[in-house]
Amino acid sequence: EELSTIAWRVVVVDEAHRLRTAGNKLTDCLDQILHKGEAEYGHQMRLLMTGTPLQNNTAELWALLNFIEPRKFPDMVKFEERFGNIKSQNQVQQLQRRLEPHLLRRIKEDVATDIPAKEETIIDVELTTLQKQYYRAIFDKNRAFLHKAQTTKRGPQLMNIQMELRKCCNHPYLVQGVEQMEMEALEARLGESALDLKVWEPERIAQGIVLSSGKMVLIDKLLPKLLREDHKVLIFSQMVRMLDLLEEYCLKKLYSVERLDGKVTGKERQKAMDRFNQNADSFVFLLSTRAGGVGINLTAADTCIIFDSDWNPQNDVQAMARCHRIGQKKKVMIYRLVTRKSFEGEMFER
Repeated sequence: EELSTIAWRVVVVDEAHRLRTAGNKLTDCLDQILHKGEAEYGHQMRLLMTGTPLQNNTAELWALLNFIEPRKFPDMVKFEERFGNIKSQNQVQQLQRRLEPHLLRRIKEDVATDIPAKEETIIDVELTTLQKQYYRAIFDKNRAFLHKAQTTKRGPQLMNIQMELRKCCNHPYLVQGVEQMEMEALEARLGESALDLKVWEPERIAQGIVLSSGKMVLIDKLLPKLLREDHKVLIFSQMVRMLDLLEEYCLKKLYSVERLDGKVTGKERQKAMDRFNQNADSFVFLLSTRAGGVGINLTAADTCIIFDSDWNPQNDVQAMARCHRIGQKKKVMIYRLVTRKSFEGEMFER
């Protein structure tokens, strides 16, 4: 309300791909804030900055064009009729001509030639015995549905099954009820001696978090090597519970760790970034792919681990760009973990 009392003449929107959905809350809010300036001056300078102006369809592109030039691009239906189903080179050229006065495309190689190279390595990871057990159980439980899904449209339920398989590929503890059952079984094996010797917590960490997951076995081997070589590491996951397990593991190992997910407020985000970028002892920064994929500068890191890939490859690209960007002085290594012979592996290949 306070911002809307000012007659703004110029507006610059960073991370402008957030405006790609027509009529979303952010767009409505900006329209309200800018209304007085538009009424007073008749025209405003509106500048949008984004790495992905077009991702899924041309309706998203229209939403951005409508925001900067609402008089020139007033009707999404007409825009979609003309450019929504591009099949010919002529249509592509027509769209390019419409965009030319409004779009300046600058790729990283053009504006930042001094940024060191990045190298991505895909690491195939095996399921542990425990993961195979629960992965198979998820399949068996849903076998009848999966058979029917080949001939019927059951999208939401199928997506739920796929998510359960992906959780299991990350860590079996992400599957509901598994962690409690495994901890009870471990406690029974250790017996009273574990409590007497106070080894219960370290044993739970070592045998539970690490040894139950193929990806965590790899992390447990990779991080000590990176620490010895003075690297700083970003680890991205889409699953908050996986970030919980990674954070618990890092604390157990006495690694200096920061974390950013959707629950972290703006001030705390900046404090965490400052600590990581400025403190020589900072080692690991855990981030959720969506919350930590935009608006974040972590060029102190030279290593990025994609713990689980996003459905949308562009989200992973944006995550990598948190460290591979202007200001980076070192070569950046990207390690993408993919579970072999699993739904996750098939999803990544697609």
